[in-house]
Amino acid sequence: MTRVPLVLLVLAGAAGLLAQEAAVTPGPPADQEAPPTFPSEVEQVIVDIVVIDKNGEPVSGITADDLVVEEDDVPQAIISFEAIELPDEPAEEPPSPPRISSNDETDVGKGRTFVVIVDDMNLTPQRTRDAKAAVASFLENGVREGDYVNLIASSGSSWWTARMEAGRDKLIDTLKRLDGRHIPDRSPERLTDWEAMRIHVFRDPQVTTQVMRRFEKYGVSMLAQRDRTNPLSGTHSDPFVTARATEIYFESRQRNRIALEVLERALNGLAGARGRKSVILVSEGFIYDPTLDEFKRVNVASRRANAAVYFLNARGLDGLPMEFSAEFGPALPAQDVGYAFASMNRVDDGSEAIAADSGGFTVKNTNDLSRGINRIAQETQLY
Repeated sequence: MTRVPLVLLVLAGAAGLLAQEAAVTPGPPADQEAPPTFPSEVEQVIVDIVVIDKNGEPVSGITADDLVVEEDDVPQAIISFEAIELPDEPAEEPPSPPRISSNDETDVGKGRTFVVIVDDMNLTPQRTRDAKAAVASFLENGVREGDYVNLIASSGSSWWTARMEAGRDKLIDTLKRLDGRHIPDRSPERLTDWEAMRIHVFRDPQVTTQVMRRFEKYGVSMLAQRDRTNPLSGTHSDPFVTARATEIYFESRQRNRIALEVLERALNGLAGARGRKSVILVSEGFIYDPTLDEFKRVNVASRRANAAVYFLNARGLDGLPMEFSAEFGPALPAQDVGYAFASMNRVDDGSEAIAADSGGFTVKNTNDLSRGINRIAQETQLY
């Protein structure tokens, strides 16, 4: 009975001490608020630049004092500057592939990153061999130690990434397995993708008339009676022509959409990479279709990733339009000769526009594709 009051007394004493501490601990006045805080951060914008002379050759020896950076005509301070100069020739003996792969690397950002998209959906088997030879030449002569190369087929059949120069053999083995999947139409009733788009999407009466006149010259039988009352700016149309245009347009639209989606995914994947980033599109080209939002998304992705797109036109040296070959028989009407050349020049304006908008360039009208693709690598040796 004598221990219970003792325990109560100790607890009461402890409670009294806590009450005294609470009483002497100062606190902010009730009418005074805590000072406001504002989170802030400093973002450093890193921009890769390539300086070339009037002959298109990279210029070495550039320093920060040679540069002026402006935003809305206001000079901006250059916080950091680094000049990257790669050797003119690849290593005589490339290193062996590492036995252990790791993402803990100390030289990230020192090399370049290349994404080579072999657009096999828009490559014919006849031109694929020259295109693959050009890419192989690029892998052997254009890349340097520390570069990363991502080889992608637009069809999704292959996707391989390797660090140069040890990973060259694996990339070349992957490249050998690729082949063109686009079989061009060489029948008399053929339409170019651009003609099909102009007829189906824009209901272009001039293109419709040109195609119908060509079909008549080649003896293509119309499947229905012409409707001469169709109000196409005073011209007539034919159900066979419009149906044929619809078929070709949707086939090309699907093919081109696949290529554009691969481009967009590749560019988005480069957003976090450091160093110079380039995408090389190896293709026979595709038209510019304003109804495809993918063109805008590719443009936005290239700007966000700070990556240039280069278009290597695998068609080689352009000759005469297909209609001038002997397999088509009679010659075109005289009034359609100019139109045939103009139509031929529109088959790749979409891929050319992507390259120009991203800061890259197009290599076309040459059968020396290896020289063209290595020019792309040479431009990024000094940046």
